[in-house]
Amino acid sequence: MKNKQATAIIILFWLLIITNRSLAQVKNSIYSMYGIGQVIENNYGINRAMGGTGIAFQSGNSINTLNPASYLGVSPNSFTIETGIYGIYNRASDGNITQTNGDINISYFLADLYINKWWAISFGILPVSSVDYQINSSDQVNGELTTYEKTYTGSGGISQGYIGQSFKLLKGLTLGINTAYYIGDLIQTETGGGDNSYTEYELENKKNINGLHFNYGLQYSMEKTDWLYTLGLIYGSNKTLNTVNDLSFTNTDTTISLEQNDQANIQIPRNFGLGISMKKGNDFRIGLDYQWKNWAQSNFNTSNFVTKNSNRLSVGMEYSPNTRESKPFGQISYRLGANYQNSYLAVNNVRINSFGVNCGIGIPMKRNNSLNFTIEYGEEGTLKKGLIKYSYWAFYLHFSLHEFWSSQNR
Repeated sequence: MKNKQATAIIILFWLLIITNRSLAQVKNSIYSMYGIGQVIENNYGINRAMGGTGIAFQSGNSINTLNPASYLGVSPNSFTIETGIYGIYNRASDGNITQTNGDINISYFLADLYINKWWAISFGILPVSSVDYQINSSDQVNGELTTYEKTYTGSGGISQGYIGQSFKLLKGLTLGINTAYYIGDLIQTETGGGDNSYTEYELENKKNINGLHFNYGLQYSMEKTDWLYTLGLIYGSNKTLNTVNDLSFTNTDTTISLEQNDQANIQIPRNFGLGISMKKGNDFRIGLDYQWKNWAQSNFNTSNFVTKNSNRLSVGMEYSPNTRESKPFGQISYRLGANYQNSYLAVNNVRINSFGVNCGIGIPMKRNNSLNFTIEYGEEGTLKKGLIKYSYWAFYLHFSLHEFWSSQNR
């Protein structure tokens, strides 16, 4: 690798850590006020362009974090470094009022290293959930006709730093293990404004979260004629994370800490996933995933909503016509995907479901690098029972740097 490339990557990596303690892919959704916030599914890089499908896909020039058993798919004597940014334009409506907003940010950092023919390692930083909302309302001072404005805001989220390992057990069979450390802050604030000291205040509830979590994966591949068939499985046990609650009240420049009688720890649910894929050479592949998460057993200590088990179904395909000798870019990859999800939230006995459709391209660059673009359209929520429906357009730009340890593998 050239020194300039290495320096740029290291600088980008540290900027990502320093400026993004909690990475996010924010939809500015009011539904992020519940539980751990807006859950961000593990669909990064080229998997995003295929609807978040990848349980049965192997890593290659791009890293597949959906199944830790995939890391051995990297080329022998090589390593891959990958990062991405995203932008989003969001539209929210309750049937009468419509609001729009947008965001752009760094989203993740990944690396994958080939050690030998039976062992590969991956590590990186990924977002887990995000909280980002604002609600404006008014209230009345007790015993008076005076009204004042109230603002409810939420911010923060949970991120994970992980180290994953992939092991070859038998021909066509690989096992993967991810060890992740979760960390983040979930902050909810109530602010009052008015003409007197009684209505000027700030009530802040801050949850500091950390803890280890383990995920496991298997992949079994079998070749028949010109096709490679792969079955993938993923599993993660439920885990209660360490949670420290800090409730404070500020009025006329005085801040006091308040006691909380009930402090619920944040839980990561048990999850299971199954995927199948078909691949023909380096030209075509298609996959189908199903994921289930046991959120119903998670207790967030609130009566505002109930948790339900979530289900997610996705499908994706990639086509790379053999035009490597063409100019100026060579073999461009074309990707399509879609997904549908029952979220873990039920507000007013209504499930908050979502769906998304994706398309993207991958452009090979010099020295085995690639640039990947993805466009996504999605919807979340409903207008039933006075709830809010969101629709959004998002774009993702991912850059993969792929290098070999020795020139003979290039």
